[in-house]
Amino acid sequence: MRTSQVRVAIDLETTGLHPEHDAIIEIGALKFAGDEVLETFESFVAAGAAVPYRIQRLTGISGTQLRGAPALAELLPRLRDFLGDHPLVGHSVPFDAAFLRRVGLARRNPLVDTYELASALLPGLPSYTLASVGAALGVRSPTYHRALADAQLARDVFLALLERLRALDASTLLALDRLPAPLDWTPAYFVRQTVRQQGLTAAPGAAAGSTIGDLLAARLGMDPAVLSLAVARGADDTSAGALPSADAPVAALDMVEPGTAAASSAAADRLCQIVSDGVRDALAAGHTLLVEHHHAADGVLACLKAILQWAYASGARALICVADDSAARQLIARLIPAALAAADIAAAELPVESLCARESYLCLHRWYGAARLSLDGQLPRDTARGLAKLAVWLAGTRTGALGEVTLSGQELAAWERTRAGAEFVDSDADCAYRRDRYCFVARARAAAERARVIVTTHRALTAQLVEGSSMLDLPGRTFVFDAHLLEDELRAAQSLVLDRQALLADLGALALVEEGGRRGGLFHLAAQRLDAASAKAREQQWFTQVQRTRQAAERLFTALRALLADSHDEASGNSPADGAEQRTLRLDAAARELAAWRPLMQRWEELAARLSATVRIARDAAQLVLAARGPKTPPAADGVATELLASARRLERALDCGARILTGGSDDDLLRWLRVPYPAIAPGTPSVSATTRRSGARLQRRQPVQQTALPPADADPPPASDVALEPNPSVTLAPPALLEAPAEIAESAEAPVLHAAPVQVGALLAPLYAPDRGLVLAAPALAVGGDFAYTRAALGLSEAARTLGPAIECENQTLLCLPTDVPEPNAPQFQRRLDDALIALASALGGRLVVLFPSHAALRSTAQSLKRALERHDILALAQGQDGSVRQLWQTFRTEPRVVLLGAGAFWEGAAQTEMPPACIVVTRLPFPALSDPLLAARADQWADAQSQFVVPHAALRLRHALGGLAWSHTRKNAIVLFDRRIQTRAYGPTILATLPRCEQYQGSVAQIAERTADWVG
Repeated sequence: MRTSQVRVAIDLETTGLHPEHDAIIEIGALKFAGDEVLETFESFVAAGAAVPYRIQRLTGISGTQLRGAPALAELLPRLRDFLGDHPLVGHSVPFDAAFLRRVGLARRNPLVDTYELASALLPGLPSYTLASVGAALGVRSPTYHRALADAQLARDVFLALLERLRALDASTLLALDRLPAPLDWTPAYFVRQTVRQQGLTAAPGAAAGSTIGDLLAARLGMDPAVLSLAVARGADDTSAGALPSADAPVAALDMVEPGTAAASSAAADRLCQIVSDGVRDALAAGHTLLVEHHHAADGVLACLKAILQWAYASGARALICVADDSAARQLIARLIPAALAAADIAAAELPVESLCARESYLCLHRWYGAARLSLDGQLPRDTARGLAKLAVWLAGTRTGALGEVTLSGQELAAWERTRAGAEFVDSDADCAYRRDRYCFVARARAAAERARVIVTTHRALTAQLVEGSSMLDLPGRTFVFDAHLLEDELRAAQSLVLDRQALLADLGALALVEEGGRRGGLFHLAAQRLDAASAKAREQQWFTQVQRTRQAAERLFTALRALLADSHDEASGNSPADGAEQRTLRLDAAARELAAWRPLMQRWEELAARLSATVRIARDAAQLVLAARGPKTPPAADGVATELLASARRLERALDCGARILTGGSDDDLLRWLRVPYPAIAPGTPSVSATTRRSGARLQRRQPVQQTALPPADADPPPASDVALEPNPSVTLAPPALLEAPAEIAESAEAPVLHAAPVQVGALLAPLYAPDRGLVLAAPALAVGGDFAYTRAALGLSEAARTLGPAIECENQTLLCLPTDVPEPNAPQFQRRLDDALIALASALGGRLVVLFPSHAALRSTAQSLKRALERHDILALAQGQDGSVRQLWQTFRTEPRVVLLGAGAFWEGAAQTEMPPACIVVTRLPFPALSDPLLAARADQWADAQSQFVVPHAALRLRHALGGLAWSHTRKNAIVLFDRRIQTRAYGPTILATLPRCEQYQGSVAQIAERTADWVG
């Protein structure tokens, strides 16, 4: 007798992502019960239209194979009988079900989504494609992207995930079971089933929830579920930043893992020795040093070896600072062990620990407080998925650091609910988790205090320099990797922003009124914890105050729109402003003379008063909640008070930002401006469908927004499409509220945003090079044509700061091509000639090409025509923001032949590509800074000759860093084509060329370059 439930694993191959107008071309299904396969179904389907080239490349299914295939209508009766009412199993199976429901099938079948199960149960997986999940579980398929093979793999993955679920400890299962997730969320059903099968309840020592559990929680002063975590099982081991376990995930880093490149040449060895000696001498003498190192791993290791040797020999402490949490994690896990071995130092003799910013650690006080509460009984699906990942990860982590877990997109809302941060300092004093040494932040800091070498991040270092954070004690020597990013991090830490969407989200976290009059938010939760006699009146008072504040906020942002319109009216006598200028207004003396300024200030004064009152009642409500706790209630069991106090601090921050932006004077270094942001998704960009969720995007490091490139002052004005300051359309940020934000927040992406930022930030670094201290700032590129003046000035360093920039020679690796028969960027024939050149290069190289555009608008103008042309050469062209995220595009480039990538924005960040680097990189236009941006314009104004001292150096260094990870983080031969003719015709050309490593140069026609490049790279 069969005991396992019968299910059907199914996969469809289709001509596109939209059931309304795309067609099914292959169906594969597998009926099974447990390990037993009962029946299979497989058939091609007549598409009725041509199969798109990209689908042919993905699946291997061509129109020829579909000739003679049955129409879908012919297959429906047999497929209906096969599916019955059985649950359908698949990877992102709602996508497949949408196509089936379009033709009347799968209307009643429950859906079992292996993507959702894998996301929850494999929290550190870098990618959640079906193939990646299968590989992580030890389940593989002989082929991918064919219907029956993928259905078989989905079934095997499903069974393996069920085993993984059943193996979870009781406390984690109960934590997952208590998540108020949507009822149709796949993990929820199987978690409930597993909890029932194992007879689990909220037992003593597992979680507070029963009377005995409440008593135990009260005695401990915390949720007893903490006792099941790895941090509790190893509570005496406070080495929070020690090397991760072998099975812990390690995020990608822009530094190459040792051993991936071929043996270095004698010249490279000499370069590394020069860098290592220079760094070691600077640390020993306590100098300030700017040093350039090679992009490849050898350059990083040369620096690390010098730091470790100095720390070991001197007995003093050193601080190593890297760009982000992922870089810190990989430095600890891979590069420092390699450097210790190269320096012949035993790891036990030189303790190394990592210490990231406070926001990079999970807060147990919040986790066991209000983090997993919901307004209406159910969490949003993405938030539930993120919290499930954290629950599974939390059971085994010793560090509680974000870098260990993969959260992407709206899953980041789960981290916002659970992270530590300065706004929660009001709850630190009586935190039982901190008292009993379970606090991840406190453990990381204690471990760092005992270490000889501390690895931290730009954000953590900046917090110490700007805010005097208690997280990090500055030792006598500091070494900063990725120093070219430090200026932006310092500026971001001092920047002020008042944003309508964020402000309304913070207010929505306090009080919401949903359809039907149902109330939610922290004030509603607080009222539920008060005496019933007074709760209703207090709640009404609180909600009224928040509503008045919301109305005042709306009036302020309406007044800001009026100010922007007024400024345009004042300028109407001049030539029309371009698109960027129409969306931006510098808040200078001239703006304050506009007629709309006085009404604006009246609106601000009204909002400031309302915000102050809201802050007061939030603090009062928190105190009432704390006073209402019973004698058996643990201090951290109810986190509503903690979140109320944090909300009060966020609103205080908004109040301070608005006051400093609108009422601040000229006695500070802040530049103030108003900007209407562009929509997060560019017009015409396809929406993200369920199939794109078959891959998990990694959390990228926080970066200042890259401005769209403009030509320098001596060039012709660019087309309006190139002026747009567009964000990366593949990035979506969650609002910072604890609870769901009101739906109306999304109404206006056109609401102006108030900004203020310092023009100069270098003075903040002064504590790092004070007497008896030493500072080394390192990056692959800091000098412009051999001159460090630009970087010195940007970081506020004196002429006494030493420099080390040994010449990096890549003559045997890179062919630098300068076309002689192309027009300048704004000439009428530029776009046509660019398209022709890209087709010629891609055809000659068989793909293997990466093209860098100055903006997403420029990318879009090329993408569609180029894709069609390259398809005729059997080459697949993928565009950032249209065909997937940056990570997804690189994954395809590494695994598929004959691929061309078109990138902007994030592609200029220079991430290392060592596994399958491009054979050729084409730079369509030089990345000059957008001087229509007020902050960049103000930075340029600091120089006597903005063109040669700011605009050109900015572009030269950005170009060098973009090319570094693509062309020089490995040893494979490659070519670079600088398509921008101005580098040959303008006076700044030699400076930019001299900023690049020494390469083999070639000038000729595009046709000659295509032939020469193909011969060079073989």
